[in-house]
Amino acid sequence: MARWRDTDSPTRTLAWAVGIALLVTGYVHVGVWGGVLPAFAPADVAVGALGGLAGGAVLAFAEAHEGLPAATGAWLVLLLTLCVGFVAGAALAPAAALALVVAAWATALGGALLRARTRAGGRT
Repeated sequence: MARWRDTDSPTRTLAWAVGIALLVTGYVHVGVWGGVLPAFAPADVAVGALGGLAGGAVLAFAEAHEGLPAATGAWLVLLLTLCVGFVAGAALAPAAALALVVAAWATALGGALLRARTRAGGRT
């Protein structure tokens, strides 16, 4: 199968990914949490952050390594967030919602860094 040729500049790719991460953050804050940050237990923060970082890193690596179109990982996180948020709504656990936000940001920033490194001649 032919690999996708990404013609977007690193700046444009980063802008798309960060924009999507902002959408995920805003949706979770307003749509899931009702505009008020919930009280987080330290375990919720740890689980949410680690889960989000792991998921975001996997998506960013797959996006850069497989040559997928720009911000594919971020779009997948946004789609997952909308689906989970629609189904669970306010019943979504704080750790799960935080994991979605962290995954969006990790995918956005990690994917942009890996793409820039790949374009500069480095390997992923």
